[in-house]
Amino acid sequence: MEQTSTAVAADEASAGALERPDSPPVDRKYIVGLVAGALLGLAFGFPGAYALFHSLNEDPVRKARELVDVQVSRLLSQSDQALKSGQPQRAILLLSDAQRIDSKNESIQNNLCVAYTGLGRYDDAIAACNFALLLRADFQLARNNLAWAQSERARTQTTASAAP
Repeated sequence: MEQTSTAVAADEASAGALERPDSPPVDRKYIVGLVAGALLGLAFGFPGAYALFHSLNEDPVRKARELVDVQVSRLLSQSDQALKSGQPQRAILLLSDAQRIDSKNESIQNNLCVAYTGLGRYDDAIAACNFALLLRADFQLARNNLAWAQSERARTQTTASAAP
């Protein structure tokens, strides 16, 4: 039973495409196949199966989390560069990829707020900042960006209503 729960944890932890910085992407089917092969090898006593399973059993959830963190950090860094170079649309694409990997990351939501504000999509920006604050209530940068998005929305609404 312990082996099966480890296989399930490895499968859940590897959901989506995870990649190491120095290797090509590894997809979920590959991981599931590797774990299943190791388990079958153990069940039927194939030589080398124990070593394969042991290499997979070294806290696969922690290893998968590390891979996720590396990938999300890389995407956040690239989105920061896109925002700094005045490319909010590119930042949104990168952050959408990051969000598919880690949907509960407050930094992703905060950066989405900045990108949406840069595009004038104030309602989306406010929603992203509110979600970042829901994830981490003491996130001051998200509070600042929320205030910025709200003031920009109010400014454009005032300008639009004052136009003839």
